[in-house]
Amino acid sequence: MSDQIAEGLTNSGRIRARTGHRVNFSGRHLGNSRCRTDREHVLSVRVDMRRTGYAARHPNLPALYRDITQRLEAMPGVQTAAVEMCSLPDCGWNTALYVFGGGGLSNAQVHGKEDHVGAGFFATMGIPLLRGRDFSGTDTDKSQTVAIVSHSYARQLFGNESPIGHWVGYEPAPHDHEFLIVGEIADARVDGPQFEAPPLVYMDIDQAPNPVQMIQVRAAGDPRDVAGQIRQALSEIDPDFPITEIVPFTTELNDGLGTEKLLARVASVYAGLTLLLLAIGFYGVMASRTARRKNEFGIRLALGASRRHIQVLILGQTVCILLAGVVPGLFLSAGAIRLARHVLYGSTSANSLAVVAGTIVLVLAGSLATLIPARRPGMADPLETLRSE
Repeated sequence: MSDQIAEGLTNSGRIRARTGHRVNFSGRHLGNSRCRTDREHVLSVRVDMRRTGYAARHPNLPALYRDITQRLEAMPGVQTAAVEMCSLPDCGWNTALYVFGGGGLSNAQVHGKEDHVGAGFFATMGIPLLRGRDFSGTDTDKSQTVAIVSHSYARQLFGNESPIGHWVGYEPAPHDHEFLIVGEIADARVDGPQFEAPPLVYMDIDQAPNPVQMIQVRAAGDPRDVAGQIRQALSEIDPDFPITEIVPFTTELNDGLGTEKLLARVASVYAGLTLLLLAIGFYGVMASRTARRKNEFGIRLALGASRRHIQVLILGQTVCILLAGVVPGLFLSAGAIRLARHVLYGSTSANSLAVVAGTIVLVLAGSLATLIPARRPGMADPLETLRSE
């Protein structure tokens, strides 16, 4: 046991600690990291081992998982593979970790989420290891039970102190000496890219065997090119292996955004209708305003103004009206975009585009509403206008 603590501390000294990192499964690293989580090369194999009863028929799940990962990693075009207990979205069980010899933590500090993964999971998903070591083949049900915590969970439990070598447990003392923390990884948005990264503790699935729901595979090229080979390899391991679907990880993420996509579509429809009604109303107001000034324009022509001068006058007044409405609207839109960013995931660029498009539509509507009626007073006969006056 003391050797494992020393191993964790030694590895921690070899790897430079990088704090403040978060990984966004949507393809971005947040915080100080400038790397990218390459989601485009990850293939997700969804399996149903629990409801089909497959797990109950296989008492030695760790051996099955090792066979699966070794077979997949030996395939051409596959870099790494790993198993995972849960799947996106809403990944992880609710759990609590109590620190050995560390009293005084609040209920919020000890609570987080838990997931069981196989060795190589973090490399497969592109989650950086900040301190310590990854799970390995030496972590078995006969060795000391180990755990790896995310950066946010480590900060909750230990503050700025390194979590490597600390003991934790599911219950307060004297049952807080169950798991040895051997690693710290960057935060990951496992509940979906639209949610903040939760505090997470990862357990080695070989030490606490559970039916897996996902097999994550990192391919060297397009992951869809190896989907058929993966299905065949798993069928060779066991023809009854319960594969439900094999999809790119990007598709897995997008499936978890169904509510957000529906909300975005509904909002887009209402925004489009609002913009159309606004453009029609603006056109009508400007056209009526210009038509009512027909006699004024005729008098200006009789007094020596040119037809071009009349048209420029009308356009200049319309531009002033547009600026009076568009400029405050742009400031209000900027505030609305910041608000929508917390409601509609990934909508910042789309909202900015919508603001630009809406501004262009209103400018065109105002210009047409001015130019078309302005042609009539420009063609009017000054003598007829004076007679009518």
